[in-house]
Amino acid sequence: MNNEQFDWPGYFQWLVQKVKGYEEDYADFLPVLLFLHKKEYTYTNRLDANRATDGKLLRNQYADKMGEFLEDEDLDVPPTVLEVLIGLAVHVESHITGVPGEDHPETWFWEWLENLGIDDRCTGRGYDKRFLDQQIDAWLSGDITKRGEGSPFPLRHTAGDQRTKDMWMQCMAYVNEKMRYW
Repeated sequence: MNNEQFDWPGYFQWLVQKVKGYEEDYADFLPVLLFLHKKEYTYTNRLDANRATDGKLLRNQYADKMGEFLEDEDLDVPPTVLEVLIGLAVHVESHITGVPGEDHPETWFWEWLENLGIDDRCTGRGYDKRFLDQQIDAWLSGDITKRGEGSPFPLRHTAGDQRTKDMWMQCMAYVNEKMRYW
């Protein structure tokens, strides 16, 4: 499968199915999800290259499901913010917090979007591409507070300066804090 043959629209629908879950109004979020699917994931911490890999692995899963072979050039396309957030949610849910066979990555995914300020105000007539762009760019550039506000992983109590940590460590601090309060 090469880049011209890769079924990007089908892949996007497959990604949406992974996170639509219990979100009854997920269709209202389709413009937001499409925006995140077109938004290239960038990072400033070299360890966050691992999150890019998590996102790209979803392409392999999709190709396997479709019975296709994924070419290197399909993997060379930079990952999107949607891929990275879904890949991370799947990883957290299946390996850290979930019950094997009963994964619900959508729980984490929608919570993280809300933490980024992407909520009902961003749907329907309230869809504001400029706002979304600013929110995502600020997060990806590390423009967050010490406690992680402005990222998908804000903390109630600081676990060190979140601005100096890679995304995985920020996420783990967030998950650990959440698990204490559940």
